[in-house]
Amino acid sequence: MARTEPGQAKSISTRLCVAAWVLAATLQLIFMLGLPDQIVVDGQDLTHANLIVQTRGLIFVGTGLVLSLIALTTWPWGLAITAASASLYLVRWLPFGLIQDVGLLGAVKRMWIVGSIPGLRLTAIVRDVLLPLAFIAVIAFAIREWSYHRAARARL
Repeated sequence: MARTEPGQAKSISTRLCVAAWVLAATLQLIFMLGLPDQIVVDGQDLTHANLIVQTRGLIFVGTGLVLSLIALTTWPWGLAITAASASLYLVRWLPFGLIQDVGLLGAVKRMWIVGSIPGLRLTAIVRDVLLPLAFIAVIAFAIREWSYHRAARARL
């Protein structure tokens, strides 16, 4: 369902983007609430460092959610902001450094190993499978809706 005029029904891509970012925020909060009070590795207390990393992730998800909400209310640039918001997740999700070090297959194997840990299984499936597919669909829908609008304007 493409937007034809301001104030009409919102686009599928924008609504899907908001839903995906809400899912990402919910997952981040559930993960943060499930963390132990103290994390010690090899005698080093990593609690503060882990809290900083998780807070940074929450800020990232909040930024994406705000962008998608802005896209929901912005008429002329809504589809572009939606695609940018989805691209933001995909660029951060794709492990460029790991792919450069061990190759694409090695990166997939490491993601599979992390995802096979029982306590992280749900988080890994949503973070590494469901959300990337949702954001790829968002970009595809945004491109389709943009081309539909472009064709509709050309007919006028």
